[in-house]
Amino acid sequence: MSETLSKPDAYTEELFQKIKDNKITVDPVIWDLMGHVLGNRIYSITLIVNDLLDTPRWILSAGSWLMIFLYKITGNPGKMRAIQDILERTSKNADQARDFMKRLREATKHKTGF
Repeated sequence: MSETLSKPDAYTEELFQKIKDNKITVDPVIWDLMGHVLGNRIYSITLIVNDLLDTPRWILSAGSWLMIFLYKITGNPGKMRAIQDILERTSKNADQARDFMKRLREATKHKTGF
């Protein structure tokens, strides 16, 4: 799904440039911990969302209709999105978080050799 990811913002790019310029590294043990905790959470979110996205479209549409109807009649302001939209946005955000962690890990890994 990486092809659907948006381009990082200017602030993020500026910080990545500072990491590169200052040769900032992160100890591999820290990355192991972050990979275990955050990586596993992102992976779990991706599995759950993709499982829900496999639900027949007509079921998601019916559920969305009911959810939006109930949201409106309770007087909530704003717009409620369809379930399919919510799932796709969540999946995209999980992919972006995974790709960001991968890029940050690569930028901050300890360099070895001469």
